[in-house]
Amino acid sequence: MLLMKPLWMLLETPGKCRSILWSIKKMAPNVQDVGEQLRGQLLVEGEPSSARSVRYNSFVLKKLSLQNFRNYSKRTFEFCSGATLIVGPNAIGKTNILEAIYCLATGKSFRTVNERDVIKEGSDFAAVRTTDLEILWDSRERFQKLYRINGVGKRQHDFAGNLRAVLFAPSDIEIVADSPSTRRHYLDLVLSQSHKEYRLAARIYEKALRQRNRLLWQARESRISNIEFRPQLEYWNDLLINNGQVLHNFRRKFIDFLNERKDEFFPITIGYDHSII
Repeated sequence: MLLMKPLWMLLETPGKCRSILWSIKKMAPNVQDVGEQLRGQLLVEGEPSSARSVRYNSFVLKKLSLQNFRNYSKRTFEFCSGATLIVGPNAIGKTNILEAIYCLATGKSFRTVNERDVIKEGSDFAAVRTTDLEILWDSRERFQKLYRINGVGKRQHDFAGNLRAVLFAPSDIEIVADSPSTRRHYLDLVLSQSHKEYRLAARIYEKALRQRNRLLWQARESRISNIEFRPQLEYWNDLLINNGQVLHNFRRKFIDFLNERKDEFFPITIGYDHSII
């Protein structure tokens, strides 16, 4: 597991072997990410020699404000510039803090697909803020989710990636044990934060896949004529091929990057199926 300073670590209770490791860093797009290594220990102090010459344009997350988010009515947390350890009994809200940080990094939660779940029971809105980033979930009239950078409204794909975060949760063992779709999803999470082109290609690919599948269903149920079917199918197929190639290229380069530096990160070689998606 590769992490970058500062490291955010959550231990639920001393008696449980469960941890969530965070690393948060904001960088210029052309700066190469170099991190610390975990080799049989929770954290190995000291940077690799290759990292010492790298200069980062980055900031440390020092303050996080939550309002009606999960179990927090109104709370501001201030962090130091080094490693942060959050300890407490079960159900006190430790994971909620990490979820809020992850929302600011990616624009979405890692715990739920239903956006309303983050709003505290009995409230009609929730907000997560740091110095220049803000997300607002508002259900007072019609439900909406708003993204702001320095007070200016943004779309999710423009908002995501301004804060960099890496999450390691107990469920991530599924990356190794589960199906290939789980591993692709993990690559999506990593590359969507670092590359806007990847985020856009992924959104278009997912939409084209849904539309093509719907079109095939309509054709199977004889709800669309052959004259309409063929040009529409070609259109969606072209989108799938073109954007799938973008995803494929980014994923391949990322795997090559890890394999070329396996002596720094972990002593294994990662294989990659050279298919379009």
